[in-house]
Amino acid sequence: MYIQILFSAVLLFIVIFIAVRLAIKPLIEQGNRNQNSDHNLLNNLKWMGVIDNEEYKLINELNENKLRAINRSNHLRTYFQYLNDLREAEIISEEAFEKKMQKLRNYYQ
Repeated sequence: MYIQILFSAVLLFIVIFIAVRLAIKPLIEQGNRNQNSDHNLLNNLKWMGVIDNEEYKLINELNENKLRAINRSNHLRTYFQYLNDLREAEIISEEAFEKKMQKLRNYYQ
């Protein structure tokens, strides 16, 4: 009797594990494809001889710089919103808000 219960529990675990794994796998692969699509296009151009190694490196650096700029902009916008919320809730004064915003601008320049 205990063996049957144990066997059923193990079998149920295996079935659930496989079902979840099969359900998640396409989502993970889709995310990886989207993330690497630009990189794959660059590799294809390099492989076809359209761009050489130096151009490949330059394009990669440009893409990385664009991503950094976008991230900086998003961070600055988010921090501004936090400070603005504090100001609107009258937790910090207008003067303190301006000082903190100046510090943020200086940091992200």
